[in-house]
Amino acid sequence: MQHLSYPDPHRYEYKWPMAINDTLGTTVNLTSTAESINYVSTHLFDGDTGWITATSPATGTLLGYIWKTRDYPWLNVWQDVRDGKPAAKGLEFGTTGIGLPYQDLLAVDTRFHGVNSFFYLDALETVTKTFIGFQTSIPTDYKGVQELRMEQARLILTEKDTAHPRTIQINNNYTF
Repeated sequence: MQHLSYPDPHRYEYKWPMAINDTLGTTVNLTSTAESINYVSTHLFDGDTGWITATSPATGTLLGYIWKTRDYPWLNVWQDVRDGKPAAKGLEFGTTGIGLPYQDLLAVDTRFHGVNSFFYLDALETVTKTFIGFQTSIPTDYKGVQELRMEQARLILTEKDTAHPRTIQINNNYTF
């Protein structure tokens, strides 16, 4: 959690999807909007590819993103609660881990598992980064995505939390 990450980002480290929300070890399920708290949670991915999906069973819609972790090492998931109800949920992949000014991030070692919490782009320097965004229809009883794979020109999504997971295949004409 961002509010526990500075100056030692390892102190309250956790594994997705259960986050440590306070110094007492209280946890919050980041995959649910039922939690009535505001938070910003920051994550790194193992491997070369990161991904995130969000589902709306009520509308039968799934939205997702895939990116190379060398381009975007960080994922920030946040929730804004107003009057006890979730008002917004954010899924932000990018180059920033801890959201503080440079002078704070440079004052102490804020690397997390060797990854800087910021990206520096010098004057006149150019950088190209890519990602894939997609949207598809889902059944109204879909539980969410456990695994996402890219195979040739297809994205294959495997359902989570079910004895007989369904797969969704999406034609993908994009590559990194």
